[in-house]
Amino acid sequence: TKVTGQGLETLSDGVTITTADNTDQLTLTSTDADGNEGPVLNLYRNSASPADDDNGPRIKFIGKNDAGQDVEYTRLRFNISDVTDGTEDGNLDLAVMTNGSLQNVFKFDSAETAFNDGSVDRDFRVEGNGDANLLKLDAGNDRVGIGVAAPLAKFHVVQGDAAILFTNTFTNVGHTACHF
Repeated sequence: TKVTGQGLETLSDGVTITTADNTDQLTLTSTDADGNEGPVLNLYRNSASPADDDNGPRIKFIGKNDAGQDVEYTRLRFNISDVTDGTEDGNLDLAVMTNGSLQNVFKFDSAETAFNDGSVDRDFRVEGNGDANLLKLDAGNDRVGIGVAAPLAKFHVVQGDAAILFTNTFTNVGHTACHF
């Protein structure tokens, strides 16, 4: 369906678009041929009295559970940390439903980027081209591994048949020399 017409440039109340199939409900199209961005989705908080720590725009990903209840399974949230002219700060977080509770996974602000800020037992893994566990952070056991799926110490490095474990002391449990 294509909606055009005078007066549709601005809608001043909530709008719901419903379809009975899996087609796209909203498409933003830019036919501009230059190298600039477009299309642009602008989520604009236009407050007459902005203040530090104001809530900003949200994008909520909601679906039904098996009891027929609406559940916010994922959320992207923006907040305004500092509204002072010339020193403005913002923050953004991504939360995911975990065991029935919405928990922050990533947090980005003016001072840091944090993973697992809520101390949930959520591991972090980076894959390489040939190593599924190039970098593994085991949150539940407070361990970091390189080249290992289940780190055995605070810092555990594996390459081939050589392994190095860092606990309170240095232990080389491999058969080849390790260089740093």
